[in-house]
This record gives sequence, structure tokens and C-alpha cells, in this order.
Amino acid sequence: MTMGDDLRATGATATSALAVLGTGAASAVLGLAPWLARGMRLPLQNLWAQPTTPADMPLALLPLSQYAVATVLALVVTGYGVAGLAVRAMGARRPRRAALAAGAGALAVHLVAAAQSLTTVADGLARRPASALYLAALGALLVGSVLTGLLVLRLVTASSSAAAVVGLSVLALLLGPWCAEVVAPMGSLPGEAASWVLASVVRWVPAVLVGAAIAWGGLGSASRVAAAAAGLLLLWVVPAALTAVTSAVGSRVLLPHPAELVDFGLAVLRAALLQPAVVVPALVVAVVVATAGTALRHVLAGPATA
Repeated sequence: MTMGDDLRATGATATSALAVLGTGAASAVLGLAPWLARGMRLPLQNLWAQPTTPADMPLALLPLSQYAVATVLALVVTGYGVAGLAVRAMGARRPRRAALAAGAGALAVHLVAAAQSLTTVADGLARRPASALYLAALGALLVGSVLTGLLVLRLVTASSSAAAVVGLSVLALLLGPWCAEVVAPMGSLPGEAASWVLASVVRWVPAVLVGAAIAWGGLGSASRVAAAAAGLLLLWVVPAALTAVTSAVGSRVLLPHPAELVDFGLAVLRAALLQPAVVVPALVVAVVVATAGTALRHVLAGPATA
């Protein structure tokens, strides 16, 4: 190979890396899109220094609030999940390096969004110790969301399909709150039927997508069976955990009492985990979709292997 060939190969690699970096950034923006489309008005804050109305709240790139824990988590993690899907679709020769580039692009967007949002909240809060604790909690939420997103990106782009199924299952579960944010502006549609349809779509999206992920991964090995079981376990536990956390941190009465707050959260978690009317239908839908998808795969693969 000549020096010119080396330079062309280096240039192509750099261009490819920039393309993947841009894909990661675009994926992060797509994850934030439902909130951006709603106008980005910061939710009302309990510790706000001055009385104000929702329309007068400042603009923020993330809806930071103790009442929006699941929403923030979904908006951030979805970006990394989409970036992971894009990397897989690209068929990169070095998927791990491509995943790092995509993660860097998404992280850059989220760092900007986090800095702008935290600064906006900090500027409007009353100057008191509780405000500092509140900002620290919001910062921890953002750090946890980014770390979860990076984990999902790593799993989705893994060479092992079993690992990818687990990552896709986590992404599927957080697409529930993400879809809720998408359809929220449509909640004013006339008629109860429209509202019921929207609520039903949001409710069943995670179960359908977890089943689809299991069908995609297949059950041809012990690791894939374990991944399928992990996906169903996540479908059972994660929604209950999000409900428990949201209920606990959303209680203004219990916030000053950490021990009681934890006890209340655990009580909600136990109740959510043990509600057959909520848990069983979602698991049944996921199993039915996984079974149907697996059967379809076998039918489609039949002529090719014959």
C-alpha cells in the first residue's frame, strides 16, 4: 500500500468516525424531541423563589423535576438506545469503536442539555439548604440516566445477541414513558375514545417491544434463553420500580423524612410487583409476541435452510 493509499484510508476512517459521532448526537436530539416539541417550559418547582405560572417558567432542555423522574430517564436513555440501533444498522467493521463514537456524540448533547437545565433551575430556586439538596438530587438523576444510557448502548451494540436482547429490553421499557411524552400534547383530542386509544398504545408498547426483542434474539442457546428470561423479569420489575420511585419522590409530605420516604417507596414497589391485573397481562403480551415472532422466523428461515 502506498502513502497515498494510507492517507485515503486515514481520511475515510476519520470521515466515518465523524459520521458515527454525528449519528450519536442526532440520536440524542431525537430522544429529547418529544420534550423539545412541547415547548421546553420547565415544570413548576416547589422551591421556586417567586410565585409564577406554568406559562411564565423559563425554557429548559430537560424537564427537571421530582415529578418527572421517569420522563427524564426515558428522554436521555432513548437517545443512547437509538444510537445503538443505528450502529448495528450501519454494520460497522469495528462496532465497539463505532459505539464509543456514537456514545461520545450523544454524551456531548446531554452534557449541554444537563448544564443548561441545571443552571436554569438553580437560577430560579430560593436560596435555602433544601434547594442545594434538590439540585444535587437532580444532578444524580442526570448522572444515573446517562450511565444507564451508556450501558444500553453497550449492550445493544454487543456482538452477543443475548446481551443485545437485554439492552433492547431496557430500551423498550423506557420507550413507554417516552411515548407518553410524545402523545401528551394529543391528550386534548376530542372524545374519550381517542384518549383511550392513546393510553392503550402507551401501555402496551413496552410489552410488545420486549417480546419483539426476544423473538429477534431467538432461543437457540442457554445464553439466549437467559436473556429472554431477563427481558421478562425486567418487564415485571422496571415499571414497578419506576412507579415506586415516582410515587415516593413526588410526595411533598414525605420528602423531609427520608426513612419514611424509603418505607413508602418499598411499600409501593411491593404493591406494584404483586398486582396480577397489571403484571400478568403485560407478561402474556410479551410472551405471545415473542412466540409469534419466533415462529415467523422459523417459517421465513425454512426455505433458506432447505
